[in-house]
Amino acid sequence: MDTLKLPQLTRRDVDRFWKKVKMLSNGCWEWQAATKKKRGEGHAIFSFKNVHYGANRIAYYLYYLVDPMELYVLHRCDNPPCVNPFHLFLGTAKDNTQDMLAKGRQGFWDCVGEKNPAAKVGVAEVRIIRQKAAAGQYQRSIAKEFGITQSAVHLIVARKIWKHVT
Repeated sequence: MDTLKLPQLTRRDVDRFWKKVKMLSNGCWEWQAATKKKRGEGHAIFSFKNVHYGANRIAYYLYYLVDPMELYVLHRCDNPPCVNPFHLFLGTAKDNTQDMLAKGRQGFWDCVGEKNPAAKVGVAEVRIIRQKAAAGQYQRSIAKEFGITQSAVHLIVARKIWKHVT
């Protein structure tokens, strides 16, 4: 979606685009139509001739008359549905990642242990699981006791996950 060459828009298309924008008191021009749900974010989508474009890309193009092409259109305001051209800037994939990390938006994919919302057990349970396995208890019975899968127990015992727990 985001690397498509932008279309030639008619005046009618441009009017249709801006009718979907609401100016907020914080300076953001928030998109009021369709959004792409990605990790809980609502990136704005503008559809034109059955093709979806990032609305921030269209806004950037309409204001600066520059097609971002392979570049990303990033948000200074960190508000995904914002299409205010003054809040937008171009960057590479690396710039996008650095911007995400600087703003603390990396989600939970890099959260370790109990900080990861997908964690089924905690540090104390991991230690007990390893002790029980070392004492000879079957992984299947440990899994049943802790409400996790046998493969999760195996990964814990083999230190493939929860590596940081000693």
